[in-house]
Amino acid sequence: MTTSSSSFSFVNSPFPESTSNFVVDYTTVDRMELNALLDMGIPTDPTKKGAEDAVILYSGTKSLPSSTSTTTRLTATEATKNCHTVKVILTEPAKQGECLALMPQWESYHIHKFMRLPDYGGIDMKIPLRPVSRTADQKGREAGIPDYRLNTAPSYKALVDYLGALDDTLVELQPLLRTIATPKKSVIVSVVNYGQAVLFENFLCNARSKGLDTSHLLLFATDEKTYKLAMEYGVTVYYNEAIFGDLPENAAGRFGDRIFSRMMMAKVYCVHLVISCGYNVLFQDVDMVWYRDPLPFLESRELSEWDMIFQDDGARANRFAPYSPNTGTFPTRISCTVITRREAAVARNHVLVP
Repeated sequence: MTTSSSSFSFVNSPFPESTSNFVVDYTTVDRMELNALLDMGIPTDPTKKGAEDAVILYSGTKSLPSSTSTTTRLTATEATKNCHTVKVILTEPAKQGECLALMPQWESYHIHKFMRLPDYGGIDMKIPLRPVSRTADQKGREAGIPDYRLNTAPSYKALVDYLGALDDTLVELQPLLRTIATPKKSVIVSVVNYGQAVLFENFLCNARSKGLDTSHLLLFATDEKTYKLAMEYGVTVYYNEAIFGDLPENAAGRFGDRIFSRMMMAKVYCVHLVISCGYNVLFQDVDMVWYRDPLPFLESRELSEWDMIFQDDGARANRFAPYSPNTGTFPTRISCTVITRREAAVARNHVLVP
């Protein structure tokens, strides 16, 4: 590729002059090498034949790694050495019939998706392309809008109950957390109802049989039976009827049913409560066991730059993309000043209190 001082002249460019103001050349780089260089935090799928490389498009001559054509394969470092910004679009390989369009326009960080989808059923090439949600798949399935009566309204009520009890709950939790937290202000948090208490018993039995320290564990019980059971085992446990009182005692029947969904909401409550008190959290489900104490590793300098870390769930449904996180266990670090709702209200009203 060569340029003149008065205007661009693309001698070796694979693109026409009509794109010269937003794409002038390209190169390919190893996809795994690019992911390692940019560290996007995504779980990397195995490389497939015919999809070993990523394609990098250059928006102008100043972003090119050299003055010659770059259409040969480069290392990720070489390919990006003059890039001020790199925008990455993830697309699933081996999708027949898919087209990618790069259009010059005012900046957007949304991928606009169009498909030839009828109202029901799979692809129909007789109908025009229409905008669809990012969850739409080749069979015409899309994630539905939550039903207000079944999904939204009950969640509103539960959230009102939670927020109404939040300040009092934080006051109650502080003494417990001060007692069990590590010197670096970290605690392990789990939540369980009576229907799945046997899983917690299994975790506790396994940890104690290995001599592992569970003194930094705070169990949130969502019913009184579980609270009493944990007390019998000498576990630090917290139960608040104002928040958890109407959660069912029995175990979920299947993944995603209403009991499962309510317990997932309880998981969010527990992490939010402990973080709001100013402590780092390692949340874990009760259906797991330890090989060794996880806290020393999570408090290590190696992980100090990360606020949250998730394991790959393995699910590749569109609605989980691109990170596919699994919340069975995840650490969350305090990275900002946490205030209560009352303190926030005081700040908004510019009222000074002792």
